[in-house]
Amino acid sequence: MRINMSDDKQVLCLFDILGFESLFSAIGLKQIKERYDRLVEYVREQTGGVDVVPTPDGHVAVGWLELGNAYFSDTILFWTKYSKMSLPSFTHLIAETICWTKPLSRRTKSEIYYIM
Repeated sequence: MRINMSDDKQVLCLFDILGFESLFSAIGLKQIKERYDRLVEYVREQTGGVDVVPTPDGHVAVGWLELGNAYFSDTILFWTKYSKMSLPSFTHLIAETICWTKPLSRRTKSEIYYIM
C-alpha cells in the first residue's frame, strides 16, 4: 500500500512584529493596546471561506479554504492544508495581514513554511 504524503502537507505562516519596545516608547501602552486589539480581532476572523481560483485551462474552481490561526505576544500564525488550488488564496491572506500589521510596526518579519 502506498501512502500519498502530499495529502498531509501543511502551509504555516509565522509573523513576528518587530519594534514593540520602540513603539511603546513612541506611542504608549494605551495606543498599542488599541492597535493590537484591532489586529487580534482581524486574526480571529480569518477562519476560512469560499475560495474561487482560476485554473490553468481558463475555468474557475470553487471550494472552501479552511484556515487555522493563533496569536501570542507579537507573533501571529496562520496555517492551512497545502494544495496548488488554495495556495494563491492563502498567500493573498498573508499579504492582507501584512497590511494589518503596519499600524503596529513599520517592520514585520513573516516566513512561510511547508510542513509534512
